[in-house]
Amino acid sequence: MTETAKLQLNNLIPLPFAQPYIKIPTGLKALPSGAQLVGGLIYSFSGEIDKDGVYSTICRTRKAMKDRLFLSLSTLSRDIAKLIANGFVSRLSRDEYIFNRNKLKTPDEFTRIEFKEIAAIMDGCTRVQGVRLRVFAFFNTRCNNDKKCSEPETEKLRKEHKIEASYADIASAVGCSERQAIRAVKWLLKHDYIHRPEKDKGTSITDKSVYALDRAYWRRKKRKEQTPDEPEQTPEQQAETARQTWLNEVRDRAVSESDRNNKIAQRNKRYNEARKRIVELDVKIAYAELYDPEKAVKVEAERERWVSEETAALKKLGLTAELLDEEYLFNLYSNGGAPPESVKNVVVGEQNSK
Repeated sequence: MTETAKLQLNNLIPLPFAQPYIKIPTGLKALPSGAQLVGGLIYSFSGEIDKDGVYSTICRTRKAMKDRLFLSLSTLSRDIAKLIANGFVSRLSRDEYIFNRNKLKTPDEFTRIEFKEIAAIMDGCTRVQGVRLRVFAFFNTRCNNDKKCSEPETEKLRKEHKIEASYADIASAVGCSERQAIRAVKWLLKHDYIHRPEKDKGTSITDKSVYALDRAYWRRKKRKEQTPDEPEQTPEQQAETARQTWLNEVRDRAVSESDRNNKIAQRNKRYNEARKRIVELDVKIAYAELYDPEKAVKVEAERERWVSEETAALKKLGLTAELLDEEYLFNLYSNGGAPPESVKNVVVGEQNSK
């Protein structure tokens, strides 16, 4: 690691450093929960080799690490000692560490958890809730997985940001007992970190439950937080607060439906081709208007043909361009409107010629 980079890491970049999360290798699952968190922190920011053949290190005081991971100094010191004794971490100086990645199997799997999620799960707890954190990291990593799967059922769940797992699977993955896994899952379900509808609840080790993350949890939590010593509101202020709460709910609905409609459209080859052409032609029009106005007219006509093609593709899917727009849906719902019903069995002409 260069001196400049080390200086930036030491003095300029506070935790959570350049990324808001840590990765916890599964090779650490035999260690206590606190040691896994500390090991994940050191693993996430050290042990990689750069183009000059120099390994990166992490330079951070124990106080900075304990504040970010919600550990006591004594627990942190014991966990660092365990990591060093097991050969996972080497201490290069007082506050400089490196993770020995050759101690892990290659390639090693890992779970991922964000610093704000650690803070939320630890809120109000006097001791580290290690199993809860690791189980949530298990769901967080697998429900946000971009790696395609060859099994059709698993791939379908992956695209919907879901995972099928039994308590035994979870316990084995995070390195805890099945009883601990059950308690952690129930706590996460109760506090809305994960979802498991009744229809998706498993009945045996083969008929496994299906879980999903609550993506709107953080937005809801932020809105519910009250500032201390807030004065009592007048009726007008209460009405305005109620309206803002309703508008936030409308915004969430608009974002959700816009995302869903865009995903439906993007799975259609005809729509994707038309959208690609329109974007390319927008660039050509902007350039032609400056240097060749006559050509701009011709390109504009071609663009109109592709807009018609895009509209036809969306119509066959029961959509319109407006239903892909978050702002349009927000304005529609906030004014008491509703989108038109899906158009079915629409006869659409062949693709426009260029």
